[in-house]
Order: sequence, then C-alpha cells, then structure tokens
Amino acid sequence: MKWMLFVALIVAGPAKAALIEYSYDMETYKLGLGTGVVESKAGIATLLVDTSTETFLQFSYNSGFANLVATSAVAPIISIPPVGTAQYGFSLIASFSDPSTKIWQFYMEHNQGDFNGSVLNYLDTLNSAETIFDFQLVGDEHWYGGVIRAATKRVISVPEPAALSLLALGLAAIGLRRRLV
Repeated sequence: MKWMLFVALIVAGPAKAALIEYSYDMETYKLGLGTGVVESKAGIATLLVDTSTETFLQFSYNSGFANLVATSAVAPIISIPPVGTAQYGFSLIASFSDPSTKIWQFYMEHNQGDFNGSVLNYLDTLNSAETIFDFQLVGDEHWYGGVIRAATKRVISVPEPAALSLLALGLAAIGLRRRLV
C-alpha cells in the first residue's frame, strides 16, 4: 500500500507556481529642465511577475542612459478614480529602488472598461494602455521617461518549495524505515 502512495506521489509530481516574464522594447526620452525632450534612445526592460501573489519580483532596464536592476518584491498599487472625476481610468503604479536612482516608477493607465481587478490584466492588455516608465538618476537633474513600443510574454513554471520539501521528507522517511526493518 505504501508503495502505491509513493508511486502516486511521484506520478502526480510537485505543484508548480507560475512566473511570467514580460520583455519590453522601449523608447526612452531624456527630458531637459523646462525644455522638453533633449535626447531619445532605445531601451529594453524585463519584468518578472509572480502570478500567485501578483507581485513584481524583478524589474530591469537597459539603455544608453542607464542600466537599472531592482530585485526586491514590489506589490503594485491599483488606483481607482473617484466617481464623477475626469480621470482617464484605472492606474497601476509600481515604485522600485536602485542605488543609482532617486525615483524609479512603472505606471500604466487603462480605460475603465479594460479593468477586471487583476494586476495581470493590466500587463496582458498592454496595447490598450498608456504605459509610462520614468526615473531620475542620483546626481542628474534630468528626468528620463519611456514609452513601451512592443511587449512579449513568457510563462515560466517553478516547483513550489513546500511540495519539494514534502517529497524529500517522504523519501527520507522511506529510507529510514527500510534501515530500521
């Protein structure tokens, strides 16, 4: 009987969590102090999202202006406009930190009809969103702002740590039992 349970556990396999990696092609603008756009450069950004908690695990950005990486988990904020205001729609805002930045934000704004209450909905309906990425570097008074031009999405499955721990504990118990018998 115990061998049938063991085989069933192995066949069923551990539970898996899903991570989604979004890659963005961006156009980044260096904004002058009161003069508008001074310079623009292409950039690439990558956002790693945990689907179970809807948190951003990592965000990186690379261009000729800066190379930034944030590796601490960030829970984005969803802002719902008050009834009767002239605001465009729902907003998703995530602020990141990097030693070289004063401010670093990822901001998306959607029509009210596009929103279903999920952070993932924002990220998956990128074409209907106004997306702004901005930062200000330490020691530099210029603002840098970006617009996402294209996005790709890749789903990554990761074994749940608790399932792997239970599997290892079960295997250890079976091995210990065989030694005792």
